[in-house]
Amino acid sequence: MKISFLYLFLVLGSAGSAQEIKDTITVNPDTLHEWKTNPIVFADVFFGGAFGHSSGLVAGFSGNYQYKSHLFTARYTVLWEYQRVGRVIVLPVYRTTEELEEFALLYGYRTAKDYSAYSFSVGASVVHRDMYGYDNEGVQSKISHTRFSIPFEVSVKWFKKEKSPYHVYCVLPVGPPTGLGHSFGFKVVGNVGATTFIGLGITWGWGWHKQY
Repeated sequence: MKISFLYLFLVLGSAGSAQEIKDTITVNPDTLHEWKTNPIVFADVFFGGAFGHSSGLVAGFSGNYQYKSHLFTARYTVLWEYQRVGRVIVLPVYRTTEELEEFALLYGYRTAKDYSAYSFSVGASVVHRDMYGYDNEGVQSKISHTRFSIPFEVSVKWFKKEKSPYHVYCVLPVGPPTGLGHSFGFKVVGNVGATTFIGLGITWGWGWHKQY
């Protein structure tokens, strides 16, 4: 009988200790973000105008990966400069005076909160430039060169705040809630080197723009 009472005492004591330990376990809400698993990976396209030693229409696309606040970007940019031929106003004719291609790798800082993100980056690039000339008879000549240069960009973007079904064409919802979605914003792009330009344009993106 003494052994039975002793056994019961030990069982009740262990249960009480376990309950006491359970009651003292707390979860810090500030650490919950560490459990989020989706990577921040997105691509975007942009279009706008540029000015500088090279000027005209500018467009391009980029792929981006963010780790903590570190942003890694691979960017392709093209720039076209045109010149109007003659004085025709109704249906003016233009000819190309310059074409520029940029292949760039950039590193920078990015912060994303709620439904917006801000970033700035700088890096290294290879720029190929074709410059066209025309004589009085309209015969074209071309001068080309390739140089290393320093690219940079600053952007602001807006995207969905919380997980929601993916929207095809930004209109038709399909599937379960997801962090995958679109973004819209503005971007300043530029390059400093043998030829220098700075451009401003709108950007449209697709991917996971923050941790959801």
